Amino acid sequence: MGPVRTLQVIVGAMVIGCLAFLAVAVAAGPQTADSAPGDHVLLTYLALAWVLVSLVAGSVVAGVVAASGRRRLAGDPTAGGPPGRPTASPEAPPSSLTGLFSTGTIIRSAVLEGGALFAVVAYLVEGHRLALVAAAVGVAALLVGFPTEGRFREWAERQQEHIARERSTAG
Repeated sequence: MGPVRTLQVIVGAMVIGCLAFLAVAVAAGPQTADSAPGDHVLLTYLALAWVLVSLVAGSVVAGVVAASGRRRLAGDPTAGGPPGRPTASPEAPPSSLTGLFSTGTIIRSAVLEGGALFAVVAYLVEGHRLALVAAAVGVAALLVGFPTEGRFREWAERQQEHIARERSTAG
């Protein structure tokens, strides 16, 4: 199984887990015994905020991981690679970038999954439908960023361009 296929299985499992939990939560209904649904919305607002922040934060962290890895591949001694020599060939093949892509994808997806699951819990506790919307946004973002071979190739090409630029400015 190739690296992108493995990522597809991982992200697919995250999506299925979120959808299954969402289905159970909707079937069970909110667990608010002492108040009417919608009386308390603090968790719902926190979950919505988490999902919205995770849309940006997951991508930012994935970008930081990629930038650090690029510096290492370009031979930057401050990036954890061997000092003064690149850790990859001058043309970093896509296979050398697989780990960076995988790490970034898993981090981004995990942050989004966390927000979606938090929103489902908020729905169970508070019963506010806005929490279901937040969960749906989180799951939709997981699906929009679903890893494909084409996305990996495009991402790897951009990383190779960055690596070439970083090497030319460093030397």
